[in-house]
Amino acid sequence: MANSLFRYFGSSSIHGGKDPCTLDSKNCKKLNDPETFLSDTAQTIINILLVAAGIVAVIAIIYGGVSMMTAAGDPGKITKGKKAVFGGVIGLLIVLLAGAIVNFVLANL
Repeated sequence: MANSLFRYFGSSSIHGGKDPCTLDSKNCKKLNDPETFLSDTAQTIINILLVAAGIVAVIAIIYGGVSMMTAAGDPGKITKGKKAVFGGVIGLLIVLLAGAIVNFVLANL
């Protein structure tokens, strides 16, 4: 399984088996350059974390909506649902802004 994952995520599957430097020599990044590797790895990890945080925010919005719909007129449940939706929306905005800022900073290093 690890071998198939390596083939899937390896550079040969991304670039069709060709050397990425021959595809675009103008913006060629050497694969053995530690600075480039660390920057790309950090950006990938941050993007994965941002996606996970976005998923959690959307789940909070859905939970709040379902909570409000099933409240059956109970003001406590409606308030709880509104807080969950509000928190999810604020969290989603923070995630989107953080993603934009991080990608901007990493692209300009």
